[in-house]
Parts: sequence; structure tokens; C-alpha cells
Amino acid sequence: MALQAYSLARDGSTALSPHFCVREFRCKDGSDPVFIDTALAELLERIREEKQRLIKEGKIKKDKHESVIFRRDNSHYEKRGSEINHRERYQLFV
Repeated sequence: MALQAYSLARDGSTALSPHFCVREFRCKDGSDPVFIDTALAELLERIREEKQRLIKEGKIKKDKHESVIFRRDNSHYEKRGSEINHRERYQLFV
């Protein structure tokens, strides 16, 4: 368990694993230092891979209605399924 400090401004797009970057672990208060346990990113990656494997094997089903959680005006919102268009999806993650 090693806690690493990152700067959101400088390291926001730094990849911690193939599917997770520093920006995704930022604090709700918008403070610049982001502290991340390196084992957390590895664990999340393993969970993601395991879920994909189970979907591929047919043991669980893929989410029928994809959802995206995004932040606007210091609040979190969720859009589901057909409410999400491709251009908006890109903007939500950037």
C-alpha cells in the first residue's frame, strides 16, 4: 500500500492503468493535490477485467442501459441509455 501524490493540473491525464487516469480520482472540493493508493488502481483494473471476462463467458449480462455520471455546478448527475450521444460522451470525460 503506497500512497502517491499527484497534481491534478500537471498529472491529470497521467494513466495509472490502461483504463484509469489521475483525473478520475480527483477530490470533490477541486483541490489540486490528488492522493491515490497505487493498489487501488490495480484493484479496479482487475475488477474491470474480471467483469469483462464474465460477460464474455455469458455468466453475467452487460448493462442494458449504459449510464454516465458527470459533474456540473458542483453536483453529480447521471444520464442513461438514449440520453447519451457520442459527442456528449466525449465531452463528459474530457
